[in-house]
Amino acid sequence: MPYTGHVRKRTTKSGITTYQVIVEEESSFANGKRKRYYKTIQGGKKQAEKVMRDMIHELKPELLSKTIGSRFGISCTSGWRST
Repeated sequence: MPYTGHVRKRTTKSGITTYQVIVEEESSFANGKRKRYYKTIQGGKKQAEKVMRDMIHELKPELLSKTIGSRFGISCTSGWRST
């Protein structure tokens, strides 16, 4: 299940510009829903894009542990967050 992401520009009523980073998994075969991760950044667009790349990079080890563990029947999740 690859992760994808995008950055959404948000402006508050007081005029402050923030960016919302949204990273999501491909839809699950079990229920057809996508799991989404959100983070709000008060900074520039480049900073928000960097946060998005970092979030995707953080989530990829979880994906690797799920696929390796299911294929070979081993557990390799030590030190990684599991969902």
